[in-house]
Amino acid sequence: MKYFVVTFGCAANVADSQRIAGYYRNRGWRKAKSPETADEVVIVTCMVRQSAEDRVVGLVNNLRKEKEKGKRFRIIITGCMTGMAIRDKSGKLLKILKKRMPDVDEFTSIEEIGFSHPQIRTDKRHALVSISNGCNNFCSYCVVPYSRGREVSRSFEEIIKECKELAKSGYTYITLLGQNVNSYGSDFLTEKLKTPGRWPDGLLPGEKKITYVKHLGKMRIPTLSIRGIFPMILLM
Repeated sequence: MKYFVVTFGCAANVADSQRIAGYYRNRGWRKAKSPETADEVVIVTCMVRQSAEDRVVGLVNNLRKEKEKGKRFRIIITGCMTGMAIRDKSGKLLKILKKRMPDVDEFTSIEEIGFSHPQIRTDKRHALVSISNGCNNFCSYCVVPYSRGREVSRSFEEIIKECKELAKSGYTYITLLGQNVNSYGSDFLTEKLKTPGRWPDGLLPGEKKITYVKHLGKMRIPTLSIRGIFPMILLM
């Protein structure tokens, strides 16, 4: 059996796609050379811009034409487009997606892949390391809390273990990923500690320990929220 993953959007989507590939590898599947030669095609979607959504719809339409020629493969849609639709309790958004892309066999949430599957990386020096998923800020201009859900932090021990393994494998540069990286660990705090004005100091201790991992030379922290930058600077 063969799989093929098509990725649209940000580095977080790339990391998700790497874990999806790991999921298939664990099942004994092999990567196909193209979508048309696969048994399952997984499309990891983005909805930050309309153009990204249009490209997904265009790809599905092209795959439909291949199916009409007799090619047999399943089309699975995941990522931000499905995340928002699945969270819509009215069911209207999911109906719109199904009507817009009737040839899709399955719409599934990206959270189902989780953090447990190994990432199949092609870059042997730079690694994407996911530390959290989702966001709690609900900024008026951003769709992430609706498409990715509430913030869920990955186990700190798992992150350190992965970084050590990457360093041993020759990786010298990592990027910590999350929709709101500098609030990592806020969901670990008890409700008693979640008081107004208190900044969760989850990231800073972890960031320092990761930089101390032997042979790990460079670390990048993108996607910082403006709400946490100033407290983070004070802590540093």
